[in-house]
Amino acid sequence: MKKIIAIILVLAMTALVLTSCATVLTGEYVGKASLFGIMGAEVTYKFIGNRVTVTTKASIAGFEKETVYNGTYKIEKGDDGKQTITFTYEGDGSNYSGSQSFSQDKSAKTITIGGVTYNKK
Repeated sequence: MKKIIAIILVLAMTALVLTSCATVLTGEYVGKASLFGIMGAEVTYKFIGNRVTVTTKASIAGFEKETVYNGTYKIEKGDDGKQTITFTYEGDGSNYSGSQSFSQDKSAKTITIGGVTYNKK
């Protein structure tokens, strides 16, 4: 019985150590751009666990188009110390899967993906 409890504790501690090494984002981050009020774009990343939903909204002279992509993400640190975020989208969004540079400023509540900064809602 003591061996079983010891094995369970070791497995639980190992799982805790492995999950604490990974960067996990929570919440929604938004980036917006506008050109003279005629054209605009908005991208929202919604992170829950290792899942991500990306919603893009584009508007031109009153016409709007919204597209939603669902998938997973993983943040890794390279040997050079720089972080990358890898997205794996499902369905039609699979063409947009791939890795980009990543950084996070917790005090400013922002993330930067591929050079574009997004603010936490």
